Amino acid sequence: MDEPSSKVAPATETHRATKASTNCSFVISPALMAGLATVRFQRWTGIQIEARHREALHSAIMTAARVAVARGLTREVATEFVAAYVHASVPEAMKRLSPSTDTLDRLVRSKLLEVARH
Repeated sequence: MDEPSSKVAPATETHRATKASTNCSFVISPALMAGLATVRFQRWTGIQIEARHREALHSAIMTAARVAVARGLTREVATEFVAAYVHASVPEAMKRLSPSTDTLDRLVRSKLLEVARH
């Protein structure tokens, strides 16, 4: 005859392991919470800084576009003028955002069209 204890023992051990795992509580240490808060703050401030640079870039483009249109510059000359103004006016934004030449050109041309329509 089989020993009953050998069949019961694995079930009892499994029961104990399950019971022990369900009784565990998850505690977040203050250091971990501070670390998570720091990461979130850094992400948030990074987003805020990027937004300020983006706004500065768009503002510089619009300022130069208004001047170019007011002076009656041709499209090509106006595009070069605005791009040069932006590089000189907001170098930190240009460095931080680093738009490609194509992207900057499209932004400048769209803002020139926008200003010319008004």
